[in-house]
Amino acid sequence: MSRKGENIYKRKDGRWEGRYKTDTGVNGRTQYKSCYGKTYREVKLKLEQCRQLPRLEPVKARRFTNHFGAYCDEWLAVNRNKVN
Repeated sequence: MSRKGENIYKRKDGRWEGRYKTDTGVNGRTQYKSCYGKTYREVKLKLEQCRQLPRLEPVKARRFTNHFGAYCDEWLAVNRNKVN
């Protein structure tokens, strides 16, 4: 009962799985999430709901310099109120 273009398929354990694209990661690769269900129709409905959810903007990786002191200074600036 496989259908083209839906990205829904039956797993070996008997459940149905549907995959959808979420975002493009920091490294440029496409990220996917899955929805599971007992029937094809159940997964199709879940996929429609998941695709309509708003997407978050990807978090950009911060690069620290190789100097440990610069990292410590930045950490202290962020956590100034927590450290006595």
